[in-house]
Amino acid sequence: MENIPFLPPVARTLFSSIVSLKRRLGTDKILLICDNASFHKAKGFTAWAEGHSTGLRLEFLPAYSPDFNPIERLWRWIKTEYTHNRCGSSKPALRQHLRESLQAMPAQAEAVQSLMKKENQRYQEICAFYQTEFQPLFATAE
Repeated sequence: MENIPFLPPVARTLFSSIVSLKRRLGTDKILLICDNASFHKAKGFTAWAEGHSTGLRLEFLPAYSPDFNPIERLWRWIKTEYTHNRCGSSKPALRQHLRESLQAMPAQAEAVQSLMKKENQRYQEICAFYQTEFQPLFATAE
């Protein structure tokens, strides 16, 4: 059983996810690519990671690097498609707009799949480099 350090809730979730991933994959070799979120740098988490440095490697992205983080491409699309240059006249009006936007998103599935196709291609290249099995991160339109 892993020795669980004292961690803030988000860092504790990250820690639990890594331990679970190690068990599920049956390996101690994990490369975790982190952005610079505070929970990635929590003292308890980084101390634990340093103690497992033979099997866990943390790589930190540059301070602002949306091009290296696949979800940023999706967030940018969502903002452009649904919230760009829109201002609600009130909080209830804004909530209603966001609710309607979220309900409309499934109709945009093909656009999202096309958008994320490049991320799957990048990930496939990484898997080939590290000689690991490729499983798509996102369902994509072919």
